[in-house]
Amino acid sequence: MVALVYNKRERGSLLYLIFMVSPTTKTLEIFKSSASQLSWKIPYLNILVLFGSQATGKTNDDSDWDFAALYDENLYTEQRSENAWDLLAIPDILGEVFQIEPELIDVVDLNRCHAFVADSIGTEGQLIYEKVEGEFEHYRKTIILSHEQKKQITQQLRRNIDYFLETWSST
Repeated sequence: MVALVYNKRERGSLLYLIFMVSPTTKTLEIFKSSASQLSWKIPYLNILVLFGSQATGKTNDDSDWDFAALYDENLYTEQRSENAWDLLAIPDILGEVFQIEPELIDVVDLNRCHAFVADSIGTEGQLIYEKVEGEFEHYRKTIILSHEQKKQITQQLRRNIDYFLETWSST
């Protein structure tokens, strides 16, 4: 989109041509240019994906920043055994690297999230960082659910809810 802006303050009334870039495109470019810092700040990080409203461009004043991370399990476990508190610093590190308030950052662990969440991230997520080129594309191919898989998971969730309600009402 292109917008023309008339500036009355300038002598001779200048016209400015401004190219408007969608926030998502601009944000992704900025994040990707800063992402090289992640390899040494979070050495066990394999993939970082932006998802949710910030990735789709459907933000509002209350929008937070949703990131999904895929970790190298061996390095992650080693780090956790050395100092588990370091893992809680990930939003702080992302906030520092991307200049976002850490309180506005949520991080989903792709190794441990629900299949529906992983499917959504694989479908709509925007790649920010990958340690090995092509790793996110490989992840997408393995995690995106078919219609039949979604149907089966939904049916199982309904059975679980029904069972819970039956058990709860009988107590």
